[in-house]
Amino acid sequence: MAKTGDHASELTEVEAAMGLIERRPAPDLIAREDIVQWMNSADIEVQAAVHSLIHEGVHYMKIAPCLAFEDYHRFNMAYYARCFRENPDGEWADTRYEAGWSFMSWFTGIWRDESTPRAALEEIRDWLEGIYANGGEEERICLITAVFEHLFEEKSIAKFFACWKDDPTMADAYAEAVGHAAYFRRQS
Repeated sequence: MAKTGDHASELTEVEAAMGLIERRPAPDLIAREDIVQWMNSADIEVQAAVHSLIHEGVHYMKIAPCLAFEDYHRFNMAYYARCFRENPDGEWADTRYEAGWSFMSWFTGIWRDESTPRAALEEIRDWLEGIYANGGEEERICLITAVFEHLFEEKSIAKFFACWKDDPTMADAYAEAVGHAAYFRRQS
């Protein structure tokens, strides 16, 4: 089990779990309780390293017992929210745009996964709306250009977000993103 400590030691523990510490072999298994503890770190670099760990199959497969979608989807949302808001530029943490591209890829994957609960997708849609509504101009531009317009290239996803068409906060963002998505579809 991971030891409670400062952020630097937490980051070292995560990196060790991924086999990134010299002269320290990667473990065969990574305890789920360690992952959960690291997810709760206040340090964005620790969160980013954990995010990387759970999204790389080679590491994810070592987590025992396995994580379920319910175990990490809210963590992902919290991590992405911080990246959109803070625009970090660390060793592990994603910048605002990197987080946008990563989020778009993650959402597209869970969208196509029939085991993803519909309620979770709706929760994520509402969360995105909140991030956009409460964000500054730079965050909003990032969401439109790095997330929405690429998500909406898939017509079924655009349809899922169509409730935004009549929302006073989201209507312009939705229309702009749908227009860009249509352009990208024509180009491919």
